[in-house]
Amino acid sequence: MHLGRVNSLRRLRHAARIGATSVDGTLLAFGPDRHLPGLPRWLHQIQPTPTVATAPAAPDDPL
Repeated sequence: MHLGRVNSLRRLRHAARIGATSVDGTLLAFGPDRHLPGLPRWLHQIQPTPTVATAPAAPDDPL
């Protein structure tokens, strides 16, 4: 599912909560120098990088 008008961390959290797999908005179009540096932090807050303990196990290699 896609959700548009995602221009804030609040809307990004909402999108993640309802299961959106993609989002868009105009935030970066109208202020890339101001907003782009914070985007990775937003994404990390929504889906932190998995650690070794929480990462899914790799399938066994049949070879």
